[in-house]
Amino acid sequence: MWLLASLTACIVTKGTDTVEREPGTLELTWNVGADGCDAAGVTDVEIELGTSVERIPCSEGGATITGDPGRYDVVATGLDADGVARYEGILTVDIPEGGEAVGNVTLSALPANLEITWYFENGRLCAANSVTDLHVVLFDADDFVVQEITLPCDEGITTMSDLVSGTFGLLAEGLDEAGALTFQGTADVTLEKGDVSSVEVELLERL
Repeated sequence: MWLLASLTACIVTKGTDTVEREPGTLELTWNVGADGCDAAGVTDVEIELGTSVERIPCSEGGATITGDPGRYDVVATGLDADGVARYEGILTVDIPEGGEAVGNVTLSALPANLEITWYFENGRLCAANSVTDLHVVLFDADDFVVQEITLPCDEGITTMSDLVSGTFGLLAEGLDEAGALTFQGTADVTLEKGDVSSVEVELLERL
């Protein structure tokens, strides 16, 4: 009985022992695009390492980040003067206990997303206008097709993702049950890097 009590006491005591690991550091540098911070319009770089988030002026070109030992996917986000994310880069690093890791991350432009909605000139809905499907095409400035989608008109909304920045022309075509073009509308769109934008297209009856 005494031996069992002794062993139990040892187990409890051992369970309360904690070993603190000494933090390490990451000496991180960055590049933003091909021409740097100013040309990219990036004022700050936000560094996310584990649960730690730090924001540093982009022009400093680097920072020393302290973190617990371990492997991390370090996310570096380039922000413009309004705090909008325009660039991003990810680097995997191993931070040693009590030591120093070094790394360089290259930030590239973030894609834009475009949300598209539509309505009819007469204010009526798809079915009332005998429109079954909507064919949406996004053209670049040289009229090359960037993306196109066909979907049920009644859905009322769609999204085009992973778009580059620039100016675009949007064409929306309303098709009847037989696939004939009965309505159409156009809109001009301008997207910046990392934008989450929306556009509403008015569909007019084709005569």
